[in-house]
Amino acid sequence: MKRRATALFLLSLMAGSALAAGPDSGSRSAPTLHESDSVTIAAAPDIVWSTVRDYDAPSVWDPFITSTTLTHGKNNKPGAKRHMTTADGSTIDDTLTAWNAGKRMFATRMIHTDMPLRHYRDRVEVEATASGSRLIWQARFQSAAGAVPGKVRALVKHRMKHALAHVKAMLGTGNGASKPHAAGATTTAAPSPAQS
Repeated sequence: MKRRATALFLLSLMAGSALAAGPDSGSRSAPTLHESDSVTIAAAPDIVWSTVRDYDAPSVWDPFITSTTLTHGKNNKPGAKRHMTTADGSTIDDTLTAWNAGKRMFATRMIHTDMPLRHYRDRVEVEATASGSRLIWQARFQSAAGAVPGKVRALVKHRMKHALAHVKAMLGTGNGASKPHAAGATTTAAPSPAQS
């Protein structure tokens, strides 16, 4: 139910973005938007990294993604490509532009989506902290023609917020407890948008 609620929230943002656009929206070059979020987790950096690192399995840590197919290349090798389906039925095709186990980071570039954004690039990295780890997600993108930038930014922000909260709930609650990532683990639902 929570996954369905998240999908409906994102779908409303997408619809509202298009409906609220004026007749001249998209006629000028859209500005580049930036969004980022992070979360501290009471788990060792290597444990957090092992949870988010696999390019072919984003649904382990990002509840917005429901299925993924590797369409080109090898997992975790720059140049690989994947096709993803989202909780609201949208699709995303992207490519892995960087992956570095030593730095615990990866980056992707979107190739195609039916969501109201374009030129999307992001970077996910894990940093060590005194109490565990910090998981950081950064993105830059543009709104698609006819879409309202603020609505598109809210969509990206919502996805980031709930994915990071999901990882924190999986691995650490602030009391130092953590559990290692198990391959093929089932992704649980995202927190309800009502908690936003």
